[in-house]
Amino acid sequence: MKKLSLLLILVLLISGCASSQTSYVHPEVPSVYYEIFVASYYDSNGDGMGDLDGVREKLPYIQETLGISNVWFMPVMPSPSYHKYDVTDYKTIDPQYGDMESMKNLLTAMESRNMTLILDLVLNHTSIEHPWFTQAVAAKQTNTCDTNKYCDYYNFSDTWQTGYREYAPGIWYESVFSEHMPDLNLDSSEVRREISEIVAFWLDMGIKGFRLDATSHYYADDVARNNEFLDWLNTEVKTHTKDAYIVAEAWIPNAIVTDMYASNIDSFFNFGLSQANGMIAKSVKKGDGQSLAQFVAEYNQAIKANNENALDAPFISNHDQGRSATYFNDVDQQKMAASLYLMMPGNPFVYYGEEIGMKGSGVDENKRLPMVWSQKDATGQTKAPQNADYTVPFDSSVADQEKDKASLLNHYAHAIKIRNKYPQLVTSSPTAVTSSATLYVMKHDDITVIHNLSQESQILPGSYSVLDTIQGAAKASSDGLQIEGMSSIIVRDK
Repeated sequence: MKKLSLLLILVLLISGCASSQTSYVHPEVPSVYYEIFVASYYDSNGDGMGDLDGVREKLPYIQETLGISNVWFMPVMPSPSYHKYDVTDYKTIDPQYGDMESMKNLLTAMESRNMTLILDLVLNHTSIEHPWFTQAVAAKQTNTCDTNKYCDYYNFSDTWQTGYREYAPGIWYESVFSEHMPDLNLDSSEVRREISEIVAFWLDMGIKGFRLDATSHYYADDVARNNEFLDWLNTEVKTHTKDAYIVAEAWIPNAIVTDMYASNIDSFFNFGLSQANGMIAKSVKKGDGQSLAQFVAEYNQAIKANNENALDAPFISNHDQGRSATYFNDVDQQKMAASLYLMMPGNPFVYYGEEIGMKGSGVDENKRLPMVWSQKDATGQTKAPQNADYTVPFDSSVADQEKDKASLLNHYAHAIKIRNKYPQLVTSSPTAVTSSATLYVMKHDDITVIHNLSQESQILPGSYSVLDTIQGAAKASSDGLQIEGMSSIIVRDK
């Protein structure tokens, strides 16, 4: 008996030592995504450029510190531009970021952590330097399009049309965004075949889905044609990998975005919530929780009416917008904004650096400044994009905020940890509960998310059990639940 007891103790000690080496437990519902501009994230080789190996080194920060297990990369394919939204080769990695071996190593490391990666897939246009385009215009110039399939890959005209640019006398090509970005002809069966192969290539490698750029521009704001193409693309992706995730950008009014959910795409970014003039910023500054809750509930009802499996994609800023810290008055407002959108239905998206309050506005390069890891140690620090001209100093860093329990970074980590506990926040159909104007009260099946956007305590009538406190505090009173000012909690009816 003594031998058995000693053996049991030894087994427990060994297992305890083994478990202590893995401090992170994969969350039940890792629905939060983290957007990274690789060039500005972490430099692994000292050349001033962020790279894939640098991201791999920072996986512990993303998953263990922040609690995020899903990552979205802005474009990583070869491109002549710093932002890489004009692709020259859809099936490899830009040499500035590494190579295919770097990507494979990253994906292996992510798989071992149960992390996922989705890639920005730019299908509205290519680079003017893409071989498809150079071969197409060469054929146009030599009148050999009858024997060159690439002429059908783009939209050409012999005369000027709206949205077209002149390449050479008598050769006009559709190019809505820039002369360097010729629009693809998405009606071409050959282009669709190429896209099918591109999608399969990355899914076979271990990519878990895609972020689709500029989807409302595929067919110049023609919702029916955009939906047809998106439905086709969704089928191609899901037929290959059933659980792949697709989130699309359609920077247009929410009333039109709801119609685009009929395409069966999983998610579209909720631009109505984001930016300085979005519902989250307005609500935080006005202390109006009730209007925000009603907006969120009605929008989610609308998207699910067009796609019962729709998942909203709330965010407060991204790579095309001034960073959120530039339009909130203080860190308390930043924390409340984070609490709000991180507890919203669907899959929230965090833009790198937002969690430490990085700033940046003006030209796009200012919105994509280097992640600040330390104010003292320059290891891994990247250089700013060439045309960045933002000069407002930033005196904090990841290292500083990790040590401060009251920091914005630790608030994000705490909120994400709580969110990951509740699958109801991902897939349930939320219902707004009418209360005082300052309270955001949203039921998700058997739980209720409550935010008090006022500086003053508020009473929510009823009997509740507090499950988790994201910030602030709440306690039962004779009149109901007393919620302190600027508090966020999750409760259940008693």
